[in-house]
Amino acid sequence: MSGFKPALAYWNQRQHLAAARERILALSAAVDCQTDLLPYQFAQLMAAAMDFRPDVILELGRWRGNSTCAFAEASHQLGSSIRVISVCNSEDWDKHTVPRLRPVVDEAWFKPLQILRGDILRLDYSALLGGARRAMLFWDAHGFDIAECVLGAILPLLAPMDHVVLMHDLSD
Repeated sequence: MSGFKPALAYWNQRQHLAAARERILALSAAVDCQTDLLPYQFAQLMAAAMDFRPDVILELGRWRGNSTCAFAEASHQLGSSIRVISVCNSEDWDKHTVPRLRPVVDEAWFKPLQILRGDILRLDYSALLGGARRAMLFWDAHGFDIAECVLGAILPLLAPMDHVVLMHDLSD
């Protein structure tokens, strides 16, 4: 791997984040669920994506889409160069968040996004990750079945490429 360090990413991207401050706050407000991801955490995810510069980000668990917005904004800041695949069984992104995002972002902002609604356990990840050389996995879905899928099916696909795994809500 390229020596990626999350704390250093935050430092490296500090000027981009400072310039994007109002936009980050507007995106966070549009999602309207800061209890799940505070604005500084939103910025940390953006910084990680912007510094690591993956070809693809695979997000497992979306609900209203705080992290989805952080990754989409990182891609936007980098000229829509990152494909963002978000998988969740919730309808909240489409029903709650997208209408609230429309006044904040233009249609091009949504282009790198592939929003999938369905069962995380039943997807063909080799097809979804096909062609990627550098990947970021954001693991926010919960449960032993999800862990089994990530550890047994997704991580073996990521192993041959540069990759980083970020986790949310990790506790013992």
